[in-house]
Amino acid sequence: MDYSNKANQQEIGHLKSVFLTGFVFCLCFTAAILLSGDKNSFAQIDNKLNPNVASVGELAELPSVGSARAKAIAEYRQEKEKAFKSEKDLQKVRGIGEKTAEKLKEWFVFDRQD
Repeated sequence: MDYSNKANQQEIGHLKSVFLTGFVFCLCFTAAILLSGDKNSFAQIDNKLNPNVASVGELAELPSVGSARAKAIAEYRQEKEKAFKSEKDLQKVRGIGEKTAEKLKEWFVFDRQD
């Protein structure tokens, strides 16, 4: 029996296994990136966020929002479908008054339903 040939076959089998594992990992990682990208493309238009679909994380990154207001926005919109048609609708969220809504309007794009 030729042991060097058997060792080469085992090494080749191991390399195939490592390559296949890496390939599958790359496919899964790429799919995760692509799927998360789709969600964000609907939430963001012209570098402005749609408060009706933006994630809590995206909302929290905006000036004058933070995590507490972001959660309040998300909770409010869960109660009402298409809750935000203008910056005035933001004032219906607990913790957002007229001044804050005015500051935020430059960061948001709204679903206008006339």
